[in-house]
Amino acid sequence: MSDFSPPLPRPRRNATQRLRVRVLDPANAVRRGSRTLSPTAYVGDSLLLTSAAGPDDDAVGAIRSLVAGELDVDCSCHAGARTAPSRRTPGLRSTRLTLSRCGDRLGNGVDAWQVLQNVLTEHPELEGRIGLNHVMSAAPYWDPVPYWDPVPYWDPVPYWDPVPFGGRGGQGLSEYGGAGIGGRTPVVWQAPDPRTHAPELRRSPVVAIVDTGLGDHPWFPDDDPSVERWAPLLEDLLVDDHDTGVIDPLTGAVGPLAGHGTFIAGVVRQRSPRARLLSIPVLGADGVVEEYLVHTALRRILDRQLEALASGDTHRLVDVVCLSMGYHHEEGSSEDLASTSTLAHLLRELAEAGIAVVAAAGNSAVADPFYPAALALPRGQAVPDRGAPPLVSVGAQNPGSASVALFTNDGPWVTTHRPGAAIVSTVPTTLQGGLSPTVVVGDRSTVDRDDFSSGFAIWSGTSFAAPVLAAQIANALTTDANWLDGGTGPDPARRALAVALAPTSPSDRSIT
Repeated sequence: MSDFSPPLPRPRRNATQRLRVRVLDPANAVRRGSRTLSPTAYVGDSLLLTSAAGPDDDAVGAIRSLVAGELDVDCSCHAGARTAPSRRTPGLRSTRLTLSRCGDRLGNGVDAWQVLQNVLTEHPELEGRIGLNHVMSAAPYWDPVPYWDPVPYWDPVPYWDPVPFGGRGGQGLSEYGGAGIGGRTPVVWQAPDPRTHAPELRRSPVVAIVDTGLGDHPWFPDDDPSVERWAPLLEDLLVDDHDTGVIDPLTGAVGPLAGHGTFIAGVVRQRSPRARLLSIPVLGADGVVEEYLVHTALRRILDRQLEALASGDTHRLVDVVCLSMGYHHEEGSSEDLASTSTLAHLLRELAEAGIAVVAAAGNSAVADPFYPAALALPRGQAVPDRGAPPLVSVGAQNPGSASVALFTNDGPWVTTHRPGAAIVSTVPTTLQGGLSPTVVVGDRSTVDRDDFSSGFAIWSGTSFAAPVLAAQIANALTTDANWLDGGTGPDPARRALAVALAPTSPSDRSIT
């Protein structure tokens, strides 16, 4: 036996380890007063403080005084991104307060929820300005509890084929995850890039995709002027880019959300070929992200938008933002969330700057509000005749019919529905996992369900219904004469949203 032993590969950290996730249990959670709580997932050692144009030193000082001798408090304000705008613009900003226990050599950690209750008890004036750093997820439809281990150790992908090796599979929700039925499955599709034959436009709409990034694909070459890629907001974030999507080198497990952003980009490209794409990676291949990073991405979009409006540079304007992620809030459907949460304020500022925001309704088949989608224009309510465009949320339809996909969340806050089950779109050609064909005989074999080198796949989720509507809004802008002539602000976006929501064909019709 050799004296030399090569180092073992280090598995990617799962969401629990990377974000130090805790789950709020309403039955046992410490609470102030008699308020009703709902389950939620949050970053265990950080809180979010909202203030105008930077950290609130008085509030931070009060919190540090309260926990002095027990906890250290480290502040960061929209840190982590490497594409900072040239100057700061006014508006609400999030400060992340990272908490650590003084002298904690054992890594026992901190429970941000308990700290939050203590802070608000002693400083009730901070109510509405400080809260949990929620864990947001773009998890697939089976997502009752996606946060703490999206890839269970006993099977890298146990849900996507309930009965492997050609079995019939389960019924109901599990059908959408079966390979060949609606789960992420490689396919061969010889479609050319729709942009190749699309007519040139006097002005091209810009769709920002805040997701897992944009990977290698013939439709999106690195030198494509219609695609702008921002660097990941975290240095070690496993995003589409040039990666295989494998999150555990010991098992070859492909992350459940690997290729997610590239798939969304393909949905937009198919339906609005001349739209320019702005890809902003915040999600990892495990499909989860702390709320603070989403705030950071949205704030940087807003900074860019306000600078472009001030300079008259229409080429740098953003027209639509697509968000295929969200979370369940600990206070459920509290009406205060719509007007007081930092995320709601940011989305409102985007709308006032002329950006339409589309949010996926979520895939858990529940009626519990899923934010930010739950902040959307209620179903059946008309787009206002004036003012900023309202946020809209989108559920998924099944192919070939107007029926709602079984996995779609529901409630009056789901504005509309679009095709989102068994969608065909682009995936990174580098996506390759450890699974092999189940049968290999010489040069003959069954399909390798982990080989996506064809660049196309079938997938299901409200994540893919949202970009359908985003593309429709982009198309509607190109028919607005005022917008084509350089018009800016909320009016063109609001008019385009109204056009996109109007029933025009069976596949695009809103379900009421």
